[in-house]
Amino acid sequence: GKMKAIHHPYSIALLMTRSSITTLALLLLTTVICNITTPLALVLSTSTTIRVCTGSSCLSKCRGAFNPKSSLEHLQKTLTDDNPDTAVKIEEVFCMNQCKRGPNMRIIQNGNVITFKDESIMNDIELKRKSFQSIRDDARVAMVWGITEGLVDGSVVGTDDGPSTKLTDILPQK
Repeated sequence: GKMKAIHHPYSIALLMTRSSITTLALLLLTTVICNITTPLALVLSTSTTIRVCTGSSCLSKCRGAFNPKSSLEHLQKTLTDDNPDTAVKIEEVFCMNQCKRGPNMRIIQNGNVITFKDESIMNDIELKRKSFQSIRDDARVAMVWGITEGLVDGSVVGTDDGPSTKLTDILPQK
């Protein structure tokens, strides 16, 4: 095609043809698409874990054969899409040093404990201890699961309450 020179006092003269205009348009479109999908990919790669205490003192407070970890695993199998980027992981701990109010669970996202200032989600003692307490039935497990899924999909907002490495939780030896 015919070349057209573009002159501007503050820029380098560009020689443009129809094909180079099309190429430039495609490059700009690609840049826009990449800038939109990159943050989305970062959101999807968030690591979210429900830490559940399975210590004997906590489990002794459950009725019958109820086990909060088994209940969580059942929800995980039935309610997730098996996408490893959005999956909520379950992590067993042997003690959170809160046996009196057990069983207990915590939500850990990207290595940090997540708490909730909204009293309909977490009461004052739970907020102070950074854990959900008295998880003694499927309804309480489902509540924690739902909050965690909300964190993952962005419909629930929690407070980053510091690194989980500062907790005194006793984890299985790796």
